[in-house]
Amino acid sequence: MEKYSAEYRLGGREEKVTEHDLRRIFYKNGVTYTFEKKNRKGEVIERIPVHFKMLMRSTGKAKQGECIFIRDSLHHKAINFLTMGFYDLMDEQSKNDQEKVFKLVELSAYQTLTTAMAKGYIRIPLESIINKKGFTFDEKKAGEQNLKLITEKTKDALKENGFRMNGKYPGKHKSVGYTKKECVADYVTNAQIKNILWDGMGLIDEKIFPQNMNKFVDMMGGTDRKAYKFYRNYMKRFDDYFSIVKTACPSHWGDLQLMAYQMNNSLPTIDREVLERITECGVNFCNELKTSDTAYLKYLDKKRNDFNINELLIELVKWNQDFLKTEFFQNKKSSDMSEFIKDCKEGRVPQIADNLTIMDNL
Repeated sequence: MEKYSAEYRLGGREEKVTEHDLRRIFYKNGVTYTFEKKNRKGEVIERIPVHFKMLMRSTGKAKQGECIFIRDSLHHKAINFLTMGFYDLMDEQSKNDQEKVFKLVELSAYQTLTTAMAKGYIRIPLESIINKKGFTFDEKKAGEQNLKLITEKTKDALKENGFRMNGKYPGKHKSVGYTKKECVADYVTNAQIKNILWDGMGLIDEKIFPQNMNKFVDMMGGTDRKAYKFYRNYMKRFDDYFSIVKTACPSHWGDLQLMAYQMNNSLPTIDREVLERITECGVNFCNELKTSDTAYLKYLDKKRNDFNINELLIELVKWNQDFLKTEFFQNKKSSDMSEFIKDCKEGRVPQIADNLTIMDNL
């Protein structure tokens, strides 16, 4: 029996399977969950089996491998939307050419991004977006056309430039028809450009890229022009609306940020003194949680969401301070402390910082 083996029941009999086999069964066959309908006496009067199919791996949980399953009847509509119509397109093309190869891993990695919570919406007709390689933005000539290059990513900057935030446009506004505008740019050969790398970006030799990098272009028509037409037609169906999913905002940890395991892997040292300095902030934070109920309540507030009981605990303490002494509260605190220490051991170590990166712009 391999590590992390699990037991489950199939057709009335119990089976022992490894986590790999269990994952394969659920990914391929899905899972059926039986909902029970009860009367006021608590007696089961009806059992309703519902089949669920694996839709995607949840965002930000690559290491933990958490997945989202969806009702079978909604699976096709959902996955076709998440993949921008590629799901049906791949199905059609695979029937015509059974040897055709699709970039399923890359597609699976990006389809979860479309589920990110929208902080606002903005309508940008593709005719208003420059889509040309090798051009630079000419500020002087663009200014003559009353065009502006927005470089700031803050929420205030977006509002000042008319971006729709939280479903509403800032200030007074009126709907006007979109008109095509001309953008004048000069093509410069061998021009020097500024380093514009942002978080998560890097540079590598183009020779390292595989030969089939244009698989999505091939699937969308075979040329850049046809691929753009495919994308344009898809966006027209949704009235050219884009979601704003990320803006510059303060960390809910206050002055702290959490490190990631990638950052720890970039620090090749086993020097105890160095490691103690790296973990000092986390150790102090942990000790403060242990000795101070006030600090722990602030921690609960930072971690509260719609799916935990943190807000309830905070309100109970406000209602009666003696709730701090209850066994329930102390067990919850002990459990949270263990979880915090576990996260630290896995690399989520708090540091006093704004935005942690392994290497910033040079």
